[in-house]
Amino acid sequence: MKGSPATVEHRAGRRLLPELSALVLRHTDPGALSVVLYGSRARGSARPDSDVDVLEVVAAKPRSYSTGNMNISAYHPHALGAMAERGSLFMLHLKVDGVVLADPCGVFRGIIESYRHPASYAPLLAEVRAAATALVTTSDTDRYRPRLRRLGLYLLRTAVYATLAERGDPVFDTEQAGRRLGRAPAVEALRRRLAGVQPDDLAVLLAGISSVVGSPPENRWGSVEALAVAYAHTFPYASALLAQLIAGDFHGIEYTALSPPPL
Repeated sequence: MKGSPATVEHRAGRRLLPELSALVLRHTDPGALSVVLYGSRARGSARPDSDVDVLEVVAAKPRSYSTGNMNISAYHPHALGAMAERGSLFMLHLKVDGVVLADPCGVFRGIIESYRHPASYAPLLAEVRAAATALVTTSDTDRYRPRLRRLGLYLLRTAVYATLAERGDPVFDTEQAGRRLGRAPAVEALRRRLAGVQPDDLAVLLAGISSVVGSPPENRWGSVEALAVAYAHTFPYASALLAQLIAGDFHGIEYTALSPPPL
């Protein structure tokens, strides 16, 4: 299916190195319907230590996995199509930044063409604000601190990207997005992703998120674990994020293990 890894033309006029294309195609499922590079490697803004973010469209058994610094998220076409029709922020990310490495039957192209911009990002931002409550110090914060830091970075990026997308200015480069948003607490928190872990990380991330979506609700239940249970019906996406944090090592968001986000 994949053939020889010719140099791929990037949307902004840059070229992906043939070696990168070959590396991705060598480590992805040879039976995948489509393979798409996205993120900093696709934009041409990667640092030497940046991860390689890859989407696979597969006919069966979607799962996410990593090999070296390559993070591969696999989805069934029906799931991606539903996300596109609902205006998923992730699908907008793929639409803006994605570089197609393999799509012989046009499966990914058809999915992207079905993308519809949502009427509002308010439901997603409400879930982000609710999930940010977990960053407030509680009885079990120390148990989950490294995972909470990763969750906080995910929530902050989501809040910033969604806010810019709602303005009609979608940007998925973290530094550029922070500058465009122009809110000092958010910019400071985004910078933390490049630094080592610091004692006040959760407070800085919480301030950054709050500057974008408003202050989160109070945690009346006293722990991250209880918060995940309490949110099950009122904020199902926030609850799913917290449940994943509690259950796993949480090196990153396992999208395929979550219920669909509100967008």
